[in-house]
Amino acid sequence: MIRTAIKIAILLIISSQALAKVELPAVISQNMVLQRNSTANLWGKAKNSARVTVQPSWDSRKYTATADDKGNWKLAVNTPAAGGPYRITFDDGEVTILENILVGEVWICSGQSNMAMRLKGNLNQPVNDLHEALLSSNNDQIRVFTVTTASADNPVQNVSGQWKISNPQNAMEFSAVGFWYAQLLQKYLKVPVGLIVSAVGGTPVRSWMSKESLKALPEARTELNGKKPEVLYNAMIAPLTQYSIKGFLWYQGEADRAAPNLYAQQLISMISHWRKVWNDTPLPFYSVQIAPWLYPGDPETAGAVVREQQLIAMRQDPNSGIVITLDLGSNQTIHPPEKKVVAERLAYIALAKTYGVMGLPFEGPEYKDMTVSGNKAVLTFEHADQGLYFKNTNSVNFEIAGADKVFHPAKATITAKGIQVESSSVKLPVAVRYAYKNFVVGDLYNNYGLPASSFRTDNWELP
Repeated sequence: MIRTAIKIAILLIISSQALAKVELPAVISQNMVLQRNSTANLWGKAKNSARVTVQPSWDSRKYTATADDKGNWKLAVNTPAAGGPYRITFDDGEVTILENILVGEVWICSGQSNMAMRLKGNLNQPVNDLHEALLSSNNDQIRVFTVTTASADNPVQNVSGQWKISNPQNAMEFSAVGFWYAQLLQKYLKVPVGLIVSAVGGTPVRSWMSKESLKALPEARTELNGKKPEVLYNAMIAPLTQYSIKGFLWYQGEADRAAPNLYAQQLISMISHWRKVWNDTPLPFYSVQIAPWLYPGDPETAGAVVREQQLIAMRQDPNSGIVITLDLGSNQTIHPPEKKVVAERLAYIALAKTYGVMGLPFEGPEYKDMTVSGNKAVLTFEHADQGLYFKNTNSVNFEIAGADKVFHPAKATITAKGIQVESSSVKLPVAVRYAYKNFVVGDLYNNYGLPASSFRTDNWELP
């Protein structure tokens, strides 16, 4: 009797294993957005050596894969131009169906707290234009997957999170920058937009880098401000790398002030590796420059050096772009409330560079070179074909120095060719700096209303 019961139990276990449903990672689930016009990856677990059949409702074709000896399987499905809602059926002997799937544009949003900051704001730190955002948030063509914060010493296979449809209740919890970016893209492109937000406050770039991308950077293979290298990549990026996407949005840098001169090298290496593990193509990478902040106790140029390093990294890559936020900082908080403006500027870059909107300005004036005429320094700029202007008529952010390397407040005058800078304290100019401090309110723009970054003409050693 006992032996018979044991045999029956064993048979039931074997039977349940044979008919076990496929296991899908969290990011492949109801309400997801798949990248349009692509061969989008789908993957998961099944019984060892099981044959898995996948049938998308937009396609008459059936796709098949065979699980390996650990039960892992993966395949790619051809996605249409855009649309939905669709359904996807998975069958390994038992059927699993995902409903309400859209096909459109998918972007990864990563970085630290200014990317993670939700529409509802942080404690005692609001986000501007909240009510406008919520009242316009009822849009099932926008979906957001927010990755739950985690860390790991080695790469893991899955993340925690859930695809959420945009509505006032859900949008409160969305990344503010991500939401407004998705909203503008969706409005212009008229296709669904999906965001995967994987961002954690107070984290240096090295925590988002893989072991491979850190190999050539021994200085970055140590903790920075108590944060370990690799651990966020392992837990919050590596599990996503099979998911087909359009590009990356990145808002990070405040946590790297302790070692700012390493930042550009690290970011360049991180971007290269992320592209390699996704699909080995130059996916767009659009970054946000850190905004001015006081940084009590830091050297007065610490934040400016990070901003400079961010520019250096982005200018080396034709498939990158950077949003300048020098005019958006707040002396009340390191999390400036003008997230909508940041998102709009990100969207201008993407629409112009990725989606081919011709004639759309997306870059602010960028320092080009300097010549000296008597006691005046003459600066010229890129991305200023229609000229420049100071927001407050006269700029208060220029400084000028002679060979003694002592900087003095300077008068700046916009001319037909650029900007003329002078001071009665400097007879023979050698260097000019603009807004090269931790906290400033940027006031230099091009004729299209896009701001200039802080910059310096010298390469003198800084504290």
